[in-house]
Order: sequence, then C-alpha cells, then structure tokens
Amino acid sequence: MSLGALHGNGSPRVQEFYGSVDAMLVVGSRLRGHETMDFNMKLPQTLIRVDGDASANGRGYASSLFVHGDAALTMAALADRLAGKMAIDPGFAADFAALKSRAGQEYRETLGPYQGFPDAVRAALPRDGVWVRDITISNSTWGNRIFPIYDPRNAVHPVGAAIGPGLSLGIGAALGAGGRKTITMVGDGGFALGMNELWAATQEKAELVTMVMNDRGYGVIRHIQDALADGRLFGDDILNPNLEGLAALAGMPFFRISKAEEVTEVLQKALAVSGPALVEVDMVAIGPFPPYAPFNTMGKHAERAAR
Repeated sequence: MSLGALHGNGSPRVQEFYGSVDAMLVVGSRLRGHETMDFNMKLPQTLIRVDGDASANGRGYASSLFVHGDAALTMAALADRLAGKMAIDPGFAADFAALKSRAGQEYRETLGPYQGFPDAVRAALPRDGVWVRDITISNSTWGNRIFPIYDPRNAVHPVGAAIGPGLSLGIGAALGAGGRKTITMVGDGGFALGMNELWAATQEKAELVTMVMNDRGYGVIRHIQDALADGRLFGDDILNPNLEGLAALAGMPFFRISKAEEVTEVLQKALAVSGPALVEVDMVAIGPFPPYAPFNTMGKHAERAAR
C-alpha cells in the first residue's frame, strides 16, 4: 500500500489521513519544504526517522526517535522483529485504497487543463523509458507527484530545487540508459539557462525528447508574487527564442503541442525519431496553469477564489 508521491501538499484528504495516525516512520526522506508546505504541514507527534545521514536528525521536523543506519538493513531488521506480531485492522487495506483513489482524483482536478498530462505522457513513454524533470511548475505539481513510475532508477529530478539543469540531466540520463528512450520536461525559463546543451544532445545522438512547457515567462514567479506581493509582478517576463528555429539550428526535429488531446500522439512521433528531438508545449494555447498549493490559498489567488 502506497500513496506514491502524493504527499499531502495540495491534498487536504492526505493531510486528514496524517492526522488520524498514531505515528509516522520516515525512512530516507528529506521531508523537504516543497512536500510539507514549507514545513507547515502537521505530521504525527510521534515521528521516527531512519537515515544514513546523521545530520538528518531533526531536519525540518523534530524526531521522536532517530536511527542512523542503512534504510534497507534497518527495514529488514524491523520486519524480522515484527513478524507474527502485527494485528492490522482487516478493513484498513480497502479504506487505504479508497483514500488513494479519492485523493488522486481530487488532486488531478486542481490541475485545470493539464490534469490529463500525466497519463498522456506515460502512454507515450515506453515502460522502460526514463522520465527526467527540471524544477518547473509542471514537475512540482504533477511530474513529481502523480506520474506513474515503474522503476525508481527511471526517474530523475533535482531534489535541491535547482532551476535549469533539466536538459543536462536529460542528456546524461539518455546516454546512460543504453538506448532506452528518455523524456526531459523543462519550463521555458529553466530551459533558457542551458539551451546551448541542445548541441551536445545532437553531437552525442542522445535518445532524448526535450519537452519545453512554454508559458512565455517564469510562471512560478508569477504565482509566488500574486500570493506574496499583492500581484505586483517583476522579473516574470522573459524573451524566449523561437523554439522551432532553435531546433533547426541544433539540427534536430521539432514538434509542437497546442492542445491537451495531442500530447500522446505528438510525443510518440518525437520518440520515434532516431536521436534527439525538441517538443514545445504551447501553454498559452492550452490555458494557464492554475495556482498551486500552498500559494493558491494566499494573496491574490485567495481573493480570486472568493469571488
């Protein structure tokens, strides 16, 4: 039983579930601000942590008990100690499955015109394909949380929340994947910080599709400033190059997605290319990305929701 990466930020139902449990065992997790509403999410008072890094004790949240050790070894030892001693409520599995289903559907409904993207991209990417992301809005909302992953080593993203390494990470992942197809999803703002690496992808013949979520600016900055600066926007507009022309300069095929219904078909065509390809997702044509948690309940976003 697992909620996957639907960790509670933006999901009131998951937060309610956390409030119903007696204790939480956190194994190898950073409990980052991104997942905990900047450390404001209420977690159970009894919080037991297992981590290979001793400095993780008390990071972000206080630990009731901290075990400094290898996660796999510690969990195996714990399973041995608990064998035959568990008395789990017979109805828990069904209740948990229902919780996961409802929470997932409710969360998808917050994504507006992009709620079908996780399944559409997954349908295009081969099961053994590699899914790489930059720290763009699309990743923070659905790329990290509800995109189906079938192998933990087939997913790559910057856990330090760096903006801009998505293309470089994608090239490295594609070259290390032994010919398996790779998609790297980047925002236009982050892409601008390393777009010159397209030539590296061409030179190395990387089996990589770079999917640029293009909203013509720093969408995350707009959302934050609407929430925290009373809608006073500064530094959110950027002058983007023509991506089709950029792909031509880099010597790779170009594709554009202008409707949500086109995602799977267009990505399949791009993935069929031998070597790298560039795909632009026209977010202006598809529609604006809704404000996301925790900013959607703050500032101008809260005012708009109340109207």
